[in-house]
Amino acid sequence: MPRIPYTHSAGFNVTSLKGISGIYILNGDSYQEYTGSCKDNWKGRLQAHITYEGQKLTPDVHSMDVLIPNREISHKHLLVLEYLLIWYLRPPRNVPQGLLTHWRYFNWKWSEEEVKYVANERYNLKITGSVLEFLTTSFDFIRIQREWDDHGRFIKYGEVEALHSKVITCTSKRNCTCFPCLARKRHNKLRR
Repeated sequence: MPRIPYTHSAGFNVTSLKGISGIYILNGDSYQEYTGSCKDNWKGRLQAHITYEGQKLTPDVHSMDVLIPNREISHKHLLVLEYLLIWYLRPPRNVPQGLLTHWRYFNWKWSEEEVKYVANERYNLKITGSVLEFLTTSFDFIRIQREWDDHGRFIKYGEVEALHSKVITCTSKRNCTCFPCLARKRHNKLRR
């Protein structure tokens, strides 16, 4: 098998995301720490999370889940999906000031039915079933693990035999780490 040149950013192999727009979730020890969107420039987007004030990509982030919509998605619909996921998960690094603000497209206090109605009426995003079902069945998800070298530094350059992104399958066990199980646990915890 020929070796494939690859692109790393902050320890993430983002080669498989070339030309793809998507929503990403940075996972730390408590998972789902931050949610954002990217229109193709994954390397630049991740680098920005290291260098800008309010750093989101800290050393405790160990993986990134990426929700991949269809290639024709508009920038506005990508943002609506991002904020739908933020409304659902409420990642702590997205809401440092608490949950009292109107988060761009969806209000924190809205019920799931209100969110679905607004998504459809204002943004032409039809959600059938629950928000979680919509997010986990309408799009592909991959998980990309962060990689370090033997000296504890992020891998930046090189070649690999295969790309390091993979689909995490559900084990249906209590400690399952697939995206739907983690999202459901976080959502339920927030609603208590």
